[in-house]
Amino acid sequence: MEEQKKYSLLSNWWYSIKLVFGYDKIYIFQRLLCIICEVILNFAWAYGIRIAVGALETKKEFDLLFKELLIYSIIVFVLMLGRNMLQNKFWYKSYRLSLLHNQARAKKTLEMDYQLLERPETQDRIEKINRASGSWSGVQGLFERSTYSLSSFISFIVACGIVLSVNIWLIIIVVLLAILKMFLENANQKKEKTEFQDKTPPIWRRISYVNSISNNFAIGKDLRIYKMNEFIEEERLKATNDFLEVLKKAKKRNLFYRNLVNVVAIIDNLCLYGFMIYEVIENGMSIADFSFMISAVSTLINSLHYVISENAYILKCSLEVNDYRNFMTTDFTIKEEVEEIEDNDKIEVEFKDVYYSYYKQDGYALNGVSFKINKGEKLALVGYNGAGKTTLIKLLSGLYHPTKGEILINGKNIETIKREELAKIIELAGKYNVFIIADEIHSDINICGKKFISCADFIDEYENIVICNAPSKTFNL
Repeated sequence: MEEQKKYSLLSNWWYSIKLVFGYDKIYIFQRLLCIICEVILNFAWAYGIRIAVGALETKKEFDLLFKELLIYSIIVFVLMLGRNMLQNKFWYKSYRLSLLHNQARAKKTLEMDYQLLERPETQDRIEKINRASGSWSGVQGLFERSTYSLSSFISFIVACGIVLSVNIWLIIIVVLLAILKMFLENANQKKEKTEFQDKTPPIWRRISYVNSISNNFAIGKDLRIYKMNEFIEEERLKATNDFLEVLKKAKKRNLFYRNLVNVVAIIDNLCLYGFMIYEVIENGMSIADFSFMISAVSTLINSLHYVISENAYILKCSLEVNDYRNFMTTDFTIKEEVEEIEDNDKIEVEFKDVYYSYYKQDGYALNGVSFKINKGEKLALVGYNGAGKTTLIKLLSGLYHPTKGEILINGKNIETIKREELAKIIELAGKYNVFIIADEIHSDINICGKKFISCADFIDEYENIVICNAPSKTFNL
């Protein structure tokens, strides 16, 4: 597996913007409009209270105050209504966009060569990409969280401008403490990615496999004949314990960093409210200004806290986008085949010294296999588990490619034959896909596009099926 590129946060953010813009151009402008409404509303009610208290302090006429507050309230209500209507649309659009990201990922997966798809590293990589395709993760998560963070960041800047009129040292202390909290949150998220998210996909695959294998009809007979239940249970417990061990370490780490952030937050609050109390006692701040400043300080604290906490999640989403971008930019295109099979009715197959080795396997699953099947012949391939039947059939169907040697169909190398041509002459009914059960003998059966009213009709059509104690593969030439 090739080494993956590492993209910067800004690069990944711009990548997510371009993807979203490509799918829904209006959505981005709706988000910007909602941000403007959100920032205004963060200070709207506090400023309204300041107007009311200031009017009472100056003994302003009640009728004039009432009109001002009525007009102000209507403007605020319209802004709230517009924001709520936009946010009501966002959940649908966000979900729709995440589905589109998933579709793009699924389409890319279908381009993969089957051999590559079977590798454990590929399965782990696909699992990571699945995590990066949700509404609040990966590409869409980076876009959504960055818009909410932008709203909070602008509110923080406005609040800083208001509080700056009180004391510049207050802003300096707040920013320094914010940088410290951001550093702690980012360190935690990086460890979360490398020590938990990147380690759990192979464990989850093991857990999923051992949990489903006991109900697998296709191999249920073999499991019971060879008494594999104890081995499966051992693997189940081992995989579960491995996951719980990784999870336990992750929870301890999260608790440690969360406590550190809470300590910094307490210091932050003490500084902010301490300065405000000092201004009231020493400089005689008015009630109207004090009430507005308290609201501004509260907005500053909340906005800063949101920006810092979301920054950690944005970093996490950026790391997921990194996986997504590498996956989507990797060339998985299957080699273009050009040959056609001219006489599909009479097929001749020849294996010439064919070797096949699975990924990271020592030795070969097939070792120098050579045989020839003449036109019109029928063949039943019989053998015990692990003999190489499935490997040979997948080589014949073009799903696998020989490590060495050649496979010829009507004298043409199978690697050069178009896949649609192979599909016309080879139909696979794998043991994991076809189940003919006695209780369903009268049920309709649909195999390879052909409909059969009963099992008897199915057997009449495929008369070359071989029934034997050993597992078998059959095909008609």
